[in-house]
Amino acid sequence: GNKAWQAAAEVRKRWLADTLFARRAAPREAAPFIARQLLTMPEPVRTGLSMAPGRMSFAEITRQDAAKWLEICATTATARLPLLMLAPIAVTYEHAMTQNEGRNTWRTDGRYTPCPRAQAGEYLAFLASIGHTLSPIEQAVADGVAWTGDTPAEDPLPADEGQPGTGPDDAPDTTEATAA
Repeated sequence: GNKAWQAAAEVRKRWLADTLFARRAAPREAAPFIARQLLTMPEPVRTGLSMAPGRMSFAEITRQDAAKWLEICATTATARLPLLMLAPIAVTYEHAMTQNEGRNTWRTDGRYTPCPRAQAGEYLAFLASIGHTLSPIEQAVADGVAWTGDTPAEDPLPADEGQPGTGPDDAPDTTEATAA
């Protein structure tokens, strides 16, 4: 899982830089996500937000250093402003999920990570909602299930029971019909 997690982080950082922060306008999902992050202050945001603009990864992820973002803040289009607000939040998550003990974020064995798995899952689900294609290991974290290789383990949580389309009777019929 360590190699898969690291590879997924590299792809995700490229997507953030080349797709998300290259946009002229923020996706509509960005403002509610930013507001939730600032109101709930999850661990990565609470501990890393003040350091985010000074991290080397800030320029890597956003393709500009924080000083340049600050410079364009007064003149940028209103539709782009949420991207400026999202940048330090994204940097805090990326740092907390990939540096040092953050490399353990994908694990379910209780190892310490500065980004609790559930909070990483919320961040990854947000990225998926705005167009990032999650790798299998990222999808497992977003879904809150153990990652056991190329495919996530079955969801052990009973939350799906009783919902239409999730029971064993709702699975597609894979048996071949035979002509009589």
